[in-house]
Amino acid sequence: MNTKYFHASVLILIVLAGVAVRIGLSYSSLCGRGPIEDPDGYLALAESLVSGRGFSWEGRPTAYRPPLYPLALAPIVALGIDRAGSGIMALHAALGAGTIALIYHASIRFGLSIRRALCASAIVAFDPVLIAQSRAVMTETLAAFLVALALFLVGGRDRRDKSDQDKYVDQKIVGSGSRRLWGAFWGGIALGLGTMCRPSLAAVVPIAAVLGLITNGSRLRDRAAWGLALCAGMIVPLVPWGVRNLKAIGSPVLLTTHGGYTLSLANNPYYYKDVLNQKTEAVWGGSGQMRYWAWVRETTAGLGEVEGDRLLRDEAIRFARSRPFDFARASVARLGRFWGVAPSSLVYSRGRRLATAGWTIPLFAALAWGLFRPESRRRPLILAVAVLIALSLIHAVYWTDLRMRAPAVPAIAVIAACASTRRSSSSVLIERGLQDQSEKISEDHAVQTRGIR
Repeated sequence: MNTKYFHASVLILIVLAGVAVRIGLSYSSLCGRGPIEDPDGYLALAESLVSGRGFSWEGRPTAYRPPLYPLALAPIVALGIDRAGSGIMALHAALGAGTIALIYHASIRFGLSIRRALCASAIVAFDPVLIAQSRAVMTETLAAFLVALALFLVGGRDRRDKSDQDKYVDQKIVGSGSRRLWGAFWGGIALGLGTMCRPSLAAVVPIAAVLGLITNGSRLRDRAAWGLALCAGMIVPLVPWGVRNLKAIGSPVLLTTHGGYTLSLANNPYYYKDVLNQKTEAVWGGSGQMRYWAWVRETTAGLGEVEGDRLLRDEAIRFARSRPFDFARASVARLGRFWGVAPSSLVYSRGRRLATAGWTIPLFAALAWGLFRPESRRRPLILAVAVLIALSLIHAVYWTDLRMRAPAVPAIAVIAACASTRRSSSSVLIERGLQDQSEKISEDHAVQTRGIR
């Protein structure tokens, strides 16, 4: 069989298998006889959009939730709420297929071999955290797709040749400067859209810009321009949302009015007492959580959405400052949940936990190996590293559980696919590329000199 068609067939099988797993898992949750669970109110917001009331909650304009996922649900809701489950299942399956395919092509653009690119796509296809979120009416599936799209866009042009060697070729060697900047700009737009889906992704672009600035491999001016292009792209989709919020709720909110609540939810005396100070594993709930919600209602009574969000944010910061040691312990515990190898034993069965750990431990070993590879410290692959750093920093402070790692899975997959037990040809290729570039510059200089004479 022709190698090209064989690899294409393998990719198609991986995509189909990933879609089948998502549909099989989400069918009972989204297409069962009972009502669809809508814990965060995204279906309600989509119904508000369809009915012509705009992005509103209980008749009032809101920015409490990010807008992109309700916008994606609106066409499904318009077809009828009784068929919404099938539509959401189809939407999540399509987003899953797109995420798998995009990570394959992003890996090729980053210079990975076809085998490694297929490995990265398989990680996305079968990662248990990402699969589990496909059954929920939540934002993680769409956010993961947009992260994969951003990685694909910043990757530049396809650098694959007929051979199947590992080629981590820096973009300064292959591709024009304008193409790199346009790729960063469009990747920034994708991450801006991701921020309108998962606000925690807002930290990715500035961190990527800083990392790109301090990495070696090209002129400082080029590295700065790459970061600025990312930032410019990110702003594009956020500005209309900010203008809308200025008109609708009186404040140019670029993210949401939910951040203060999620910061407070993870940093309050009730949570620290019920979860942080317990000797055994605990899932927050019961009377302590009810008392916290009663405190939130009492504290924000009579305040507008923006003012209430700011007050909860300030209270959380004040509380964290008053108990710095406990805050540090809580941050470590949150990172432990975010990067946990298995979900909570109080919620999931032993079999599911063992299966998840059996997948995650080797994946994390490959991720750690990939992070130590020099390729992960070069543009544009540095964007994948920025995703991991940004989400880790955000979820060390804000409310966190294992599902919130789902948008990072595409970045994890690309970096883990870089892991190798043998010396790759990257350094040789880069040295050759630099040597060829130097020789070409010398030849051009000689031609110009002869022309002057």
